[in-house]
Amino acid sequence: MALNRSALGKRIQIQRKRKDMSQTDLADIIGKTTPFMSYIENGTKSLSLDTFVDMVNALETTPNELLRESVDLNKEDIAISLADELGECTEAEKQLLVEVVQAVRAIFPQQKEKEKKSFFR
Repeated sequence: MALNRSALGKRIQIQRKRKDMSQTDLADIIGKTTPFMSYIENGTKSLSLDTFVDMVNALETTPNELLRESVDLNKEDIAISLADELGECTEAEKQLLVEVVQAVRAIFPQQKEKEKKSFFR
């Protein structure tokens, strides 16, 4: 799977806004310019590994969070990502999300049964 620069830029932007930082704030922390940050967030420029690590640290996030659309996550990584997302939620939002997951999981056995029937036709 190739690096999705556009998705990476969007994730950086989301994390930056969660931290209530401007592009200029983040650029100053990692020693880059505001236009550079704009290019990164728009997915029009690549960044070095060193700059990526600086950005991960400045945003207090994980590489997996920023690269979610560009890497295949294992079970542990998925659990960590879900926990990170839930950490940002209110108790009411968490309860709603649990109910949504339960409803979706309840559909899976029905879907598997339909797939079995269509396979044997």
